[in-house]
Amino acid sequence: PDRHSADSFASRIELVRAAAERQRTARHFVEETLNGLPVGVMVADARQHVVLTNQRLRVLLAHDDTALRGQTLVAILSSLQTRTPIDFAARLAELGEVGSLLQFECETSRGMQLFVSVIGLIHVDGLAGIITSFADTSELHAAQKARDETMRFISHDLRSPLASIVTLIDHTARSAHSTSADNLALIGRYA
Repeated sequence: PDRHSADSFASRIELVRAAAERQRTARHFVEETLNGLPVGVMVADARQHVVLTNQRLRVLLAHDDTALRGQTLVAILSSLQTRTPIDFAARLAELGEVGSLLQFECETSRGMQLFVSVIGLIHVDGLAGIITSFADTSELHAAQKARDETMRFISHDLRSPLASIVTLIDHTARSAHSTSADNLALIGRYA
């Protein structure tokens, strides 16, 4: 009986080793997949504690993996500057409902503009985890600002000649005795 129980024990140990190796391989696959994404990604468990992050997220938030892993999602999201206050604890509690999604724009402490999407992973027993993506929209905001500035300049340049023409028409309408030569001189001055 001792030899049989030793063989049984050794086979159980081997099964545990094989399961642990499969889990390590699966985790490595998930981490490599996340690192291949162009956006920052953070995965939290059902208790909202961060369990995985990708390299892009660590760059965006200027944190290393050990600083993020184990923190609560509420603490990390609350460190971001949003345009309007968000009660992250309440909003994250809603993620247990199918189809529930939280999206917002924010700014990091370094002034980087981010678009954040948070969605719950629903299991038959309820919320199994939370995936959060962080897209850098800084270049998009800079392009929008440049476009707005250009439109202001164009609008100003279009209004300036129109103002001159309106002034000329007003002057012509008020002076009934002006001549064509006077009008040509005014046009030359405004042009």
